[in-house]
Amino acid sequence: MKFSTKLTLLFSSIVLIISFTLIYFTYTSDIKIMERQIHERLQIRAFQSMDEIDRMLYERYLDIKQLSYDSVLTSRSSTPEQITERLKKLRNLHKAYLSLSFFDINRFRIADTTGINIGKQHPLTAFWLEIAQGKDYGMSFFKSGSPKANICDFKCVVKDKKGTPVGVIETKIPVDSLTDNVSISAINSTVLKSTRIDLVDKDGIIIQSNHNNDGELRDVHEDWRFIQEELKNAKDVGIINRTNHPHGEDILVFAKEQGHHDYKGNGWTLLMSVPTSVAFAPLKESRNRMVILSFIIGSLSLIIVYIASRNVSQKIEKLVQVATEIGKGNLDVEIDTSSKDEVGLLSRTFLQMSNNLKIERAKLLEYTKRLETEVVKRTESYKSSKEAAEEATKTKDKFVYLVSHDLKAPISVVRGYLEILKDCDHNLEEVVKNITKVALDDCDRMIHLINNILDLKKIKDGKLTPQLAFIEARVMAEEALAGFKGIAASKEITIDNQIPEETTIYADKELLYMALTNLIHNAVKFSKTGGAVSIFVPEGKDATLAIADKGIGIDKERIGSLFKYEEKKSTYGTSGESGTGFGLPLSYDIIKAHGGDITIETKAGKGSTFYVRLPKFKPTAS
Repeated sequence: MKFSTKLTLLFSSIVLIISFTLIYFTYTSDIKIMERQIHERLQIRAFQSMDEIDRMLYERYLDIKQLSYDSVLTSRSSTPEQITERLKKLRNLHKAYLSLSFFDINRFRIADTTGINIGKQHPLTAFWLEIAQGKDYGMSFFKSGSPKANICDFKCVVKDKKGTPVGVIETKIPVDSLTDNVSISAINSTVLKSTRIDLVDKDGIIIQSNHNNDGELRDVHEDWRFIQEELKNAKDVGIINRTNHPHGEDILVFAKEQGHHDYKGNGWTLLMSVPTSVAFAPLKESRNRMVILSFIIGSLSLIIVYIASRNVSQKIEKLVQVATEIGKGNLDVEIDTSSKDEVGLLSRTFLQMSNNLKIERAKLLEYTKRLETEVVKRTESYKSSKEAAEEATKTKDKFVYLVSHDLKAPISVVRGYLEILKDCDHNLEEVVKNITKVALDDCDRMIHLINNILDLKKIKDGKLTPQLAFIEARVMAEEALAGFKGIAASKEITIDNQIPEETTIYADKELLYMALTNLIHNAVKFSKTGGAVSIFVPEGKDATLAIADKGIGIDKERIGSLFKYEEKKSTYGTSGESGTGFGLPLSYDIIKAHGGDITIETKAGKGSTFYVRLPKFKPTAS
């Protein structure tokens, strides 16, 4: 792919990504704002519509209250004809009413503006029962056959001047007149043209509906159960987004009746169901505008980027050709430096680089010749140094070996004579015996030190190969512990061999004896007077021996250096015992030579446990 194509694609991608990112975030931000605004407008519309219904009910409440105070109706001397005439006049003043009726206290219809059912007794409904309990106002609904409509029936007790009930006045208006304001709002609003509007009572029974006339005053609204849950949460106005509704995805808005002034309301709820596609139609229009705008911006951006990248790429392609020639070693290639922009600056830099390369190439050839001569000299010097270092290493090893054995031989002789001297109890004074004992102890320490030096040398050189065999662990541990019973007794330390009789391990007996001796010596050395040292097999670890003490423990910061020769670790024991500091590193290397490991558990002031882990082998039947 050519550079110009890559450059065009690069800049096009950057421009498109930035453009679409800005458009996307702008669009999503607008969506959230518009969704919130739509929800707020729907809730406000529902609340205002319910408030208008409350106002109308409040007006009817005031009307019938005012009618109940009319002098003709409150007078016990008024005749049915006078009452009828008065009702007709009142009907002319209040055109919203279908009819006005007056009943006596026994429910008989005395007068009616329509002249129908005069003298007939009204059915004993809940309102008439509530009059006896002091209620003087009521409202109910029923379906009228002629004209076919839902009727709202308002009743109010009429009392004389003494406050004694003389009858009941009744007014009737169509339920449609109560919800006209909701219907008008729906017609005048583009969003609410497809709105399903329902007015339900406190039990969820539909009072008025613009889509379910057959269910009015009969059916419980299909969403009443969900609305009840919201109303229980003290929500008077709310909104619910429904995605799996039988009528399709929609937004359900509800507003609870709040009453008006001293009119407390009837517990009605207004429900408005708006299809999501209708409610969010402005969002779709916004999205379409964004898509068109994005396409226009993207197209213009691509054209501009192509022209700009083509202009830049042609100059860069020439520079690429120049760089290719320089890479082949042609430093005399012609470079065009006439451009005044950044590409021209780059061309001039290439020209300067070409000239510098000519100079540096000449210097490099001269330096290469001198370097070759120097390498020959350094190689000969390195060979001489290497031979001298190897000879020094051999001399050092020979010196260590000779010194160790030359020291060991005479000290062994001295020790032998001191042993003879020590046995002549009847000829030696007590002072001589003490001196002899000290000399013997010092000889033992010197021989032990020399042996450690020789063993250390062998292990470091890889010349110490374990002679493996199956060993009775308890017997070998008993032999190792025997050498420390004297010093343990002097410090009142208990030594306990807890290894079971049948325990067998696979190791070099002499080397393992040496390692265990160093570890036991370490445990006794750092045990307090009256302490205890034990050797045992940890539970579940057949090829592991553990040496535990209840001594002073080891500081955590020193644990990492215990098995290193190069760090001085020798410290005095609890009774002032000294040491070389080689015991633990030597034991560690011996166990490593077996393919095993040594680990430590310790706690300051509580003691330490060293775990000697060896490879697991089981003796064959033979």
